[in-house]
Amino acid sequence: KKIVAIDFDKQVITFPDSIAVDSTYHRFALLPPYGEIKFAPNAKFVKMTGFGKRLGEKVSGHLQFDLGCIGTDLLVKHTFIARLKATEESNKGKAILTTIQKSYTKSWLIDSLRIGNISLNNITATTTYVDYKNDPGGDPLLLFKEGDGYIGLNLLKRFNIISDYKSNTLYLKPNGNFNKYMNE
Repeated sequence: KKIVAIDFDKQVITFPDSIAVDSTYHRFALLPPYGEIKFAPNAKFVKMTGFGKRLGEKVSGHLQFDLGCIGTDLLVKHTFIARLKATEESNKGKAILTTIQKSYTKSWLIDSLRIGNISLNNITATTTYVDYKNDPGGDPLLLFKEGDGYIGLNLLKRFNIISDYKSNTLYLKPNGNFNKYMNE
């Protein structure tokens, strides 16, 4: 029920009681999960659209912010990546994941996505496996029924962020890093 403001340009996180948001920020609704999350009942998600689908259509995703997801733009379920027009990247860096069990990763390049009217191209997505065979049945995110995956730090650090949990509103403003991490 608080406000969290993250300014990646200044490398500052604040927790103000109130905040005046200027018109350079884009406003989005923070959404509840698809279902109840017992360990995080107040979890919030963002709807991301414009993912290219294999048949040329567009797909939406219900994703949660995860500042601890390092080394990728998105960490998504196999069932989600299978719906997208994505290219497997064998030489891309791997996401750093801390889980109870050892996980293996596979990286993908997604042609485009949209958060409201903000467009991003060439986004790296990562899927995980609990075994060395890269079997989608071994996806640790399969139990994450509340959404399609997580927005990782590599994508988040391109924006200055204000999460107003009191009003279920997210504000994003592209920052000095916005174009820096494209095509890395």
